[in-house]
Amino acid sequence: MDTSVSPGSNFFRHSNGVWMDSNPIPGEYPSWNTFTALHDKNLSRLKDMLETLPIPEKGSDAKSAAEKVAAFWGSAIDEESIEALGAQPLAPVLAVCDRAESDRTAAVAKLQSEFGINVFFACDEGPDDKDSQWTLLQICQGGLGLPDRDYYFDEDKVSCHCTPGATSAHAQ
Repeated sequence: MDTSVSPGSNFFRHSNGVWMDSNPIPGEYPSWNTFTALHDKNLSRLKDMLETLPIPEKGSDAKSAAEKVAAFWGSAIDEESIEALGAQPLAPVLAVCDRAESDRTAAVAKLQSEFGINVFFACDEGPDDKDSQWTLLQICQGGLGLPDRDYYFDEDKVSCHCTPGATSAHAQ
């Protein structure tokens, strides 16, 4: 509580002034609160923990949970290997997308079942809203993660657009 401000003149500042002064919104966030601060601090601590784990040699067999986590972390930060592989890890997914030209149903089924990509819809389970003892199948809208309608029609975003041929050429 900021007692230097009269509650009658600016109640918001009176109530939140000390918090706002001691917790400015960092430039990389649109808002800031205790949960965001906790999340940010937790990410930093997790990163510190991961960086202390000895990363096993490539090709070695990780047995313990810590070794598996360290191996996974090591593969995620190995930019040289990631760059060398390029789009090769995406080859199976792109092959299924190419298959969609001849058999869309099979391609959608394979993307859903083998790769977990929700093309048109997502299937999940959850409690019944009226009787939580029942678990029901829930079907939700999937999608491609496309931007909103304005992205395609705003003049200032034309430079961001790319043609389908350019996209597939870049992916190859």
